[in-house]
Amino acid sequence: KIFSPEFDKKVVKNLKNFNYPEKFNPIKHIIKEISENFYYKDDFVEVEVFIGDAREYIKNLENIDILFQDAFSPKVNKELWTIEYFQDIKNLLSKDGVITTYSVATPVRFALYKLGFNLYTHPYNNIRKGTIASFKELNFPKVDFEEKLKRVKNPFVYED
Repeated sequence: KIFSPEFDKKVVKNLKNFNYPEKFNPIKHIIKEISENFYYKDDFVEVEVFIGDAREYIKNLENIDILFQDAFSPKVNKELWTIEYFQDIKNLLSKDGVITTYSVATPVRFALYKLGFNLYTHPYNNIRKGTIASFKELNFPKVDFEEKLKRVKNPFVYED
C-alpha cells in the first residue's frame, strides 16, 4: 500500500499528460488511473493520493514501514521539515519503520537525531547522498552526528 499526500490537485491531474520515457509504458495505465481518480488498486499494489495538508493526513496513518520524505526542500516548504512534523511521522512508523529522504540538511538530521533515530546514508557513489533514519541498527554507513554537532552553531538553522 502506498499513501501519498499532495497539496496541489493539478499536479496529480497532469500526471497523465506528461511525456514519459518508453520504459514507463507497462505502468501508464496506473498513472492514468491515479491521475483521474487519485486511487489505484490491483492484485499487487494499492495507491491512495490524498489532496490536502500532509500534516493532517498522516495523523490518520499507522504502522507504516517505509516513509519517503520527498517534500520540496526545507528552505521552500518549512512546515514539512520541522521537528514537530517528524514527531508525527515517528508516531505512525512501525517498530521496524524507516524514513528515507534526499535531504542531508543539518536541521533535518538534527530533528531526526533528537527524536531518537539512528542516522545513516548509503554507500553508493553514483547516487546523490541522502538520509536514512531508523530506530533499529541498519547495514548502512552511520552518520556521525555527534561530531557534526560540535561544528554547528545552531542545528535548527538551514546553513548547508
